[in-house]
Amino acid sequence: MPAPMKGFIDKVLAKGIAYRPNKGLPPMLNQTKLRGVSVITVMATPGLAYRLVFGNPITKILFRGTFTKIGVKNLKWFNHPGSDHQTDQARRQALTTIQQRFAKLT
Repeated sequence: MPAPMKGFIDKVLAKGIAYRPNKGLPPMLNQTKLRGVSVITVMATPGLAYRLVFGNPITKILFRGTFTKIGVKNLKWFNHPGSDHQTDQARRQALTTIQQRFAKLT
């Protein structure tokens, strides 16, 4: 995970604010105030290569290694691979799709 992203997550997921640590219990039993987390990624790497070659670090590190341990259950990942080869129209459509998905969450 890139250092700026890790720093952001550490600040946002501060103990006592995003989750309450349970004394003496494993971290995965913490109580969180988060109802869910949605992650949007945009990458030049093809989606299949990202999963097979790199081992899908978004779900392994970010979801299982961070959010699941503090008790978040509703995790969604919206990936937009190969964006460097897309037309401006395709990128605009992807942004519209993202906007529509997040509008449903409120």
